[in-house]
Amino acid sequence: MSQPHVRLRMLFVLLFVFLFSLGTILFAPKSSSPHVAHAAATYKVLFDNAHAETAGNADWIISTSQPDPLAQNANPQVETDWTGGISAWGVALQKTGRYSLKTNTSAITYGNSSNPQDLSNFNAFVLPEPNTLFTSSEKTAILNFVKNGGGLFMIADHNGSDRNNDGADSLHIFNDLMNNNGIKNDIFGIQFDVLNIASENPSNDTPNPDPLLNGPFGTAQGSIIRNGTTETLNTADNAAAHGIIYRAGFSNTGTTGVFFAGSAYGSGRVLAMGDSSAIDDGTCSPGNTCYNGWNDPAAQDNILFPNGTEWLASSGSGPVPTPTPTKVPTSTPTPQPTSTPTPHPTVTPTPQPTITPTPQPTITPTPTPSGNLLQNGGFENGSSPWVESSSGGYEIVDSSNPHTGSSEAYLCGYNNCQDSIYQTVTLPASSTSDVLSYYWYVNTTETTHSYDFLSIQVRNTSGTVLGTLQKLSDGSTTDSWQSSSYDISAYKGQKVQIAFVATNGSKNPTDFYVDDVALASN
Repeated sequence: MSQPHVRLRMLFVLLFVFLFSLGTILFAPKSSSPHVAHAAATYKVLFDNAHAETAGNADWIISTSQPDPLAQNANPQVETDWTGGISAWGVALQKTGRYSLKTNTSAITYGNSSNPQDLSNFNAFVLPEPNTLFTSSEKTAILNFVKNGGGLFMIADHNGSDRNNDGADSLHIFNDLMNNNGIKNDIFGIQFDVLNIASENPSNDTPNPDPLLNGPFGTAQGSIIRNGTTETLNTADNAAAHGIIYRAGFSNTGTTGVFFAGSAYGSGRVLAMGDSSAIDDGTCSPGNTCYNGWNDPAAQDNILFPNGTEWLASSGSGPVPTPTPTKVPTSTPTPQPTSTPTPHPTVTPTPQPTITPTPQPTITPTPTPSGNLLQNGGFENGSSPWVESSSGGYEIVDSSNPHTGSSEAYLCGYNNCQDSIYQTVTLPASSTSDVLSYYWYVNTTETTHSYDFLSIQVRNTSGTVLGTLQKLSDGSTTDSWQSSSYDISAYKGQKVQIAFVATNGSKNPTDFYVDDVALASN
């Protein structure tokens, strides 16, 4: 074939391809979807609404559509596309295409495959000013979630912000989670201060590369307090505790006056801040009065909180498909002669904590031990060999409320109390486990918390505290007997004191009872 004919045929072929392609473009059916679908979400975030987060004038939800806000609007562009006092936060995350958001409306779990909102399915968990105390099993779920790589966002409010009048406000609820968890006291090295700060603009005026201040959503320097509180840090309890934003007049590298704090536990991360006004976007549900702190020009909360969410969600390797939850034992409460106990199906878990401050404790069920190194653990034979001390001159061994038998240790129950009882014991050097177990019961006249405390301590023979195993408070009240147990083999080969130390404030006393104490060595 001649060269001109070849070129002519190629020209016809190219013209046909062009016309066919043009027709395909012009007459192709339109997509039924008005927008291009986002890529698969990178981070999964769960917002809690199971602990009175909408009580009173609060409206701390990202949407009235729960658990899935996309049912209200699948492509939100502005905060009013979703209804809720913190919808702006949710929309800011959703618009990136990198987040999948859900709302929790039932008991918090970790490792429950039948619960779609189980924490193992999420990267981060937001607790926006809860107003009911967490149960023992919920505390265990939250801490296991963080330990295994999850991110926890704790947002508190000022002292006395008890929106449902149940005796517990958010700062005391969070302190109860961090102190009365059966694992470790002050587990994150963060404690919310019992304050009500009227109006301030906390900030960080020190150059700081912190990911909350310089993150994927922008650069921020400050937040707001419109009736809120702060936190105090204790790096001896958790070396990862650090301040990010501080009140004016406080050192930006100090441990007090902290408004925005961060920490770590296990493989996960934690954030704590002291005022829900900062997340309020001013567009809450009908009937509520909101304050637009999200867009307050004195701060950059619309940057801080998304940056914080990203930092928390990226702390681990993603949702854990098959976690092994800590087992929480069940006990049958013993009826009491002076009150009608309310049965509680779950009690404080029995983990094996690491007592030293820096390492993180292992949250695993304690094996069943044998033998008992303690004498008279049920207090049936008087006080010996226990050593009592009471600032009020009272006998600690008492018969008013035993768990079993006819006697128990009764500490405090009067104002300005300082009571204790301890026994000295030697832990075998060859033991593989030394498990201390005991039953406890708390009854209080306090209406706000926490002012009265019972600490379970391991001390040396001089009385110096080597480790605090558990710290109960007037906020731990269950009006029923509960059990706890801890492996203290970290002190094997040593002579130690097993001590129960209680204090009460100047009013509204709390009763602390202890019974059936055992120390089994294997």
